[in-house]
Formats: sequence, structure tokens, C-alpha cells
Amino acid sequence: MGWQIFWVAVSTGVHSGSSSLIVAHEMIHRKKKHWQMLGKMLLFSVSNVYFYVDHLRVHHKWVGTERDPATAKYGESLYAFFLRSTFGQIARCMERGSEPFEIRKTNPYGFRNYVLTNTLLLIAFYIGHCVSTWKSCIVCVHLSKPCCEFPS
Repeated sequence: MGWQIFWVAVSTGVHSGSSSLIVAHEMIHRKKKHWQMLGKMLLFSVSNVYFYVDHLRVHHKWVGTERDPATAKYGESLYAFFLRSTFGQIARCMERGSEPFEIRKTNPYGFRNYVLTNTLLLIAFYIGHCVSTWKSCIVCVHLSKPCCEFPS
């Protein structure tokens, strides 16, 4: 039963994540700002904060070329593509995301950097989640302890 629950959780996570990416992809292409904001929120919910910048500034400009990490190379395995694409998109996103700051001659590593700010928010969210989950585990252990210590 334990493995079944594990695989149900993995399957649900993969399905929800991939579905969210498809919907968010369509939302960030909309002209209206509220659709773009909802797309960004959906990307944040699946921990993919770099996709917004990478997709619009890198992929659309260099699709099908060597400069686009999201384009698979001929004969490349799925695993090799996944690793190259993921890390390549993050690197290109940080590179292209700082270009407007260079034009304005401002600090690219401030809170106006979309990817940096959202990555820090995501880390804070995960830390908060871990702390609150850990606290709830401690509370459950302490609440269940008296039930287990009845004298026989």
C-alpha cells in the first residue's frame, strides 16, 4: 500500500506540473497583464520561475538554433536533453534577464530582477513550508505520546 501511495503522489505531481506549464505557457503569451500575472503565479506554483523570462526572451528569439537550450539536438537522449535544457534555460535566463539593467546602468542583482526575486521568494516559501511541517510533526509526536504511555 505504501508504494501505491508513493506512485499516486508522483503521478499526480507530474500530471499537475506538466498541465500547469502548458496552461501557464498560454497565459504568458496573452497581451493583457492580468493573464500574464496569472501565468506567472501558475509557474511559481510549480517552482518554474525562470520560464517566463527564458521563453519570451531566449526561446522565441533563437528557437531551433544552437543558442536555444530548449531545442533538442538531433539524436540527443531524453535525459541528456532534460539536463542540458534545464540548466541551459536557467543560465540563459539569468544572462538575458539582466540585459535591461545593463542598458539602464543599474544593478542587475537587485529586487527588480524578476528571476532573482522570485527565486528568493520560492526559497523562503520552501523554508517556511519545511519549518511549519516540522513543527506540525513535533506537535503530532507530543500529542500522541500520552496515548502510548498508558500503564499496563
